[in-house]
Amino acid sequence: MKSTLRKDSTRAQWLVGLKVLDGLWKSGYLPNDLKAHYYLTWFALNDGYILSMVNDLGLHRNTYQVFRSEYRLKGPSTQLRYYWQNLSEGLHPVPFETRFLKLYKHVFPKQKLNTKQNNKLIGLWKTGFPFKILRSHFLLWGTRSGKDREWLYKKTDLSKRQLFRCLKNIVTPKRPEHFWLSPLAPKATEFYRERYFTRLKKRKDVI
Repeated sequence: MKSTLRKDSTRAQWLVGLKVLDGLWKSGYLPNDLKAHYYLTWFALNDGYILSMVNDLGLHRNTYQVFRSEYRLKGPSTQLRYYWQNLSEGLHPVPFETRFLKLYKHVFPKQKLNTKQNNKLIGLWKTGFPFKILRSHFLLWGTRSGKDREWLYKKTDLSKRQLFRCLKNIVTPKRPEHFWLSPLAPKATEFYRERYFTRLKKRKDVI
């Protein structure tokens, strides 16, 4: 995972995107609930060309195929590409976000994201925000919302050791998790008891 904003993206997109995630988690969304929106956004940003998409994201082509299988997307990808490209045809230009929401509703009719949420999420994805960081943001939000560890285990399917590692990465310098959540200023004292925090600090594992 890269720890840098993509070209042509802004810090404002980053901050607004992080904020909209708070609202989604509060309303009951979980990180995996945004997986379809994330991958379909990058599909559209690459005009429906799979090789371009996976290269853009630094993924293996099979990752996209697993995504299609997971969401039971039938038919060749070319059909979806043509549908997307046809949305851009017409005498008057239509904003990318508007066209994408039509694509998203076409592929996932039961989606519940509204226009503002859709637009802000697209802005966040455009910054280069990795999908895997959603879980870290969810853990930070859950902690700050007063959720206990048992609740976090249940919602993320993480073991105690895995949860400890994920929380540690959020406050460890040079980790992607720390970079992408840095505008929220996470602190080790939010996650650890004093004795554990002191031990980690001596090892310079956290800030």
